[in-house]
Amino acid sequence: MSFGEIEAKPSNVTVQGTGLTSLNMSGFKEIYDSGLPEAELEEKHRFKFCTLPGIVLLKLLAFQERPEIRRDDVKDISKILKHFFDMYANEIYEKHNDLFGDKYINLNWIAARVLGRDMGKIAQLSEDLFIRIKKILTKNTIDIHSSNIAKIMTEFFQNTIEENVKLLEQVKIGYLENR
Repeated sequence: MSFGEIEAKPSNVTVQGTGLTSLNMSGFKEIYDSGLPEAELEEKHRFKFCTLPGIVLLKLLAFQERPEIRRDDVKDISKILKHFFDMYANEIYEKHNDLFGDKYINLNWIAARVLGRDMGKIAQLSEDLFIRIKKILTKNTIDIHSSNIAKIMTEFFQNTIEENVKLLEQVKIGYLENR
């Protein structure tokens, strides 16, 4: 899919009219190009939908753009991380069995790593997008005192910043495995 003539520069879409006229669309094209699953309703309506790894990519970008008003994006990412293993268990067992067997890694970390792998597959379609997400993950895993994402995650998980940094580290490890 091309966003056609409304696509102003690689990640902005501009529309004519009053009010909001420019949107930052980073990641949308890459998510679409990575192959969206399709659903069919009543055998006559077909539509494509975004995968959870694609949603997490978009939410990370949105949070980075406006962290002061996008805290709920981090809470949504936390919900996805909490339920990802249960939702993708069959795929994880079939395609990511290399992650099992390490007694120091738990199922939540395995899920985070697989989420990172899937995010990396999407982001590698654009060098700029890949680097941008890598920077976000690095900034939020390098030090517990500077991880704004891990701090917000504590509100959802009711745990420690350190635990969330470790979970984000697994996302980052999986993300970088595609390179």
